Amino acid sequence: MRLNRPHVASLDEVRITREGEYAVIQFADSRVATTNLKLGPEVPRMPDQQILDRFRCG
Repeated sequence: MRLNRPHVASLDEVRITREGEYAVIQFADSRVATTNLKLGPEVPRMPDQQILDRFRCG
């Protein structure tokens, strides 16, 4: 069975918070799991769009 590609979210579809070296990406759609993305010590200085772009690139 072939899986569907995940939806690429935009900034208005997510809420991004920061916890240490992690960006926490919470989707407005509760059916999509929250993601904890480890990006390193630069997280507090990264704008939301940059975090979302890094998340998309996997």
